[in-house]
Amino acid sequence: MLNLFSFCFMLLVGVLGCTEPKVNDNVEDDVSTEERPDYSEPESDPEPGIVFEPDLMFFYATSVINDDSGLDCFVDGSGATYCGVFRFIMVNFDEWEGLDDTAHSCHVRHKIDPSYVVQNGVETTFTDNGDWIGWEFDASQSLVDTSLMCDFIQEDHPGFQLLEQLKTDNFSLGYGPLEGEMAESFKSYVDQWAAEDEDNPTWEELYAPNLISQTVVLGEKHWRPNFAFAFERDADGVPTVVDSQYQPIPMNGATGLVNAFYRCKTWYGYDIDKFLE
Repeated sequence: MLNLFSFCFMLLVGVLGCTEPKVNDNVEDDVSTEERPDYSEPESDPEPGIVFEPDLMFFYATSVINDDSGLDCFVDGSGATYCGVFRFIMVNFDEWEGLDDTAHSCHVRHKIDPSYVVQNGVETTFTDNGDWIGWEFDASQSLVDTSLMCDFIQEDHPGFQLLEQLKTDNFSLGYGPLEGEMAESFKSYVDQWAAEDEDNPTWEELYAPNLISQTVVLGEKHWRPNFAFAFERDADGVPTVVDSQYQPIPMNGATGLVNAFYRCKTWYGYDIDKFLE
């Protein structure tokens, strides 16, 4: 089990202080197919009387993109049609151990589907912000479910109000080029991880050539919380897998999205109060 620890950007404001965001520093499964785009519930029910009090929110998303940089789908090995997933993840950061830890997180899961896109010109919101493209999704159609721990957020906790918004309010997702400050914050973790084992890929080998950024828009607020990989698709549109790993497409120097399966690297998490301002 990987260690997840708090990262604080130090800002000189008279004294040194710890500011948001914090990060999910799990870099082990970035290209592995073992990290599923779904989640499973905890193996046992929470203890009676438990109260879940999340303090940060992270994001997770996958998308399928065609030759025209539009949303697409593919039929997976089970015969199901897959177009993508979007998850809001409210966590108790001191206890949370990563994306698969649903015992200390509340997941609000939406389905990404081309038919759920709201045609309102939102793409200009993304391009004006330096991104390549973005889409707004109708939450009344896209909502799939919420995970077990969402039921244990009390009505007097800020997370309760936020939970209702995440289920009902439209959201937007977009992609753009990798930018310096965000990349440097991630590179420091990758360098440390690579130094621990010579078999771990370095920043130059896996990340610098392939990463782009992922943007989320809620209401009027833009968040750039995640990195993303573009992975090859075969002739049937299914992600190509070699030795249980997806195959990254180099995106360094790209000017837009290419035909690929996109999966984010969840990175920044934000205080949930910021989403209620």
